[in-house]
Amino acid sequence: LGVVATPCQLTAVAQMRTNPLAREDFTDPVALTIGLFCNWSLDTRQLSALLSEKLDISTIRSMDIPPPPAGIMALETDSGQVEIPLSEIKPLIPQSCFICPDMTAELTDVSVGMFEGRPGWNTVIVRSDKGRDLIEQAHRQGFIETANFPDENLQHLSRAGIQKKERSLRTLIRRELINN
Repeated sequence: LGVVATPCQLTAVAQMRTNPLAREDFTDPVALTIGLFCNWSLDTRQLSALLSEKLDISTIRSMDIPPPPAGIMALETDSGQVEIPLSEIKPLIPQSCFICPDMTAELTDVSVGMFEGRPGWNTVIVRSDKGRDLIEQAHRQGFIETANFPDENLQHLSRAGIQKKERSLRTLIRRELINN
C-alpha cells in the first residue's frame, strides 16, 4: 500500500504504523508514503460551491496560488485566467490547518512541493532509504529529471517550515489547547 497525502493525514498514518494497540500479529501495510507540502488546505465541496458562483467549474484547467504578495488564487479556464482574491478563499480553510505544525510532511519517505520560481518543477525531499530508492529508480528509468536544489531556496524553505511551526504553536497557546 502506498499513501500520498497532506502532512496532517500522514501524521495519522505514521501513528497507525507504530502499532498503537501493541498487537502481536501487527504488520505494517504501508510500503511507501509520499507527502505533499501544505500550508493549508480547502474542503473541495466548499471550494467547488464558491467557484461555481463565479464560473463554470468544468472549464477549469488548472489552479495556482502564487507566492506573496499576489494574494489571489489564479484559475486557468477554457476562456482565460480568472483571479479570485484570497480573502474570499481563506474563510474556507479548516480550523485544524492553523494548528498543524508540519509544512513539508516530515513523517514520510518522500516529500514533494512546489519549486517557487521554477515553473514545471517540484521540490523533492528524500526522507528514508525507501524514498531514496524510489527517486533513484524513477530517475534511472527516465520518469523524472533531477537537479540540485539551490542553497537560497533551501534556506527559504527551511524558514517557511519553521514559521509554520511557530504560527501553529502561537495558535495552540492562544486557543489554550496546550499548556505553555
